[in-house]
Amino acid sequence: TMLTSDSLVPPEVAVNEGGEAMLVWESLDENVATISEGVILPVRQGTTTIRVTDCRSGLSDSFLLYVSEEALPTVVDLQLYKINSTMFYVLFSDGKLYKWGQTAMNVPPQLVDENVKLFSAGAGDLLILHEDDSFRYIHNVHGFDSVVYDALTEVDVVKVSAWGNSLYALTAEGLVYGWSLGGADYGQFGMPVDNSMIDNPTLLPIENVADVLAGEYIAAFLTNEGKLYV
Repeated sequence: TMLTSDSLVPPEVAVNEGGEAMLVWESLDENVATISEGVILPVRQGTTTIRVTDCRSGLSDSFLLYVSEEALPTVVDLQLYKINSTMFYVLFSDGKLYKWGQTAMNVPPQLVDENVKLFSAGAGDLLILHEDDSFRYIHNVHGFDSVVYDALTEVDVVKVSAWGNSLYALTAEGLVYGWSLGGADYGQFGMPVDNSMIDNPTLLPIENVADVLAGEYIAAFLTNEGKLYV
């Protein structure tokens, strides 16, 4: 059996009335493929044996699985940590976000989050948009002060940008949502300075935006007409 990018389908798993699995699937070489919640996940190109066991009778069956190169996750985004050049973030097509580097470049890749659609690496912070449209904000590189924000379920977010505590989300319709943990005290949102604390994504008074970029003391908005607002 060949595992390709268009054949990642979950095998059928039988359960009893109590919800306990009666069929257990396992990969005999997890360096090639693993199984999570009944779904075969490719790790690297190669061959492994997939075995299924009936917990009631103890009977089992197996088949050889070849993981092709096209079944492996590909890199969809790469961003450098803005404060120094010793760490970067990589988002793969399977929605997993990793970080490399930190204090030494020989540190193994570390999983930051899963089910990630978009992300923005700022200055000591990270803004993540999940597949369910919920946001997660990590205040620094070590993952402390992680906050989950309300999802923007009725809009299509195409880009996120973060710097310091200033967070932005750009939609396909050219609208921008902004929010802050209190760091936008220089009027980055185009609002009065005393309104800098915005707990959840809030629609900003600007339209027809093609791009947005968060900065330390400013934010830049480029419109489809080529006008730049800061």
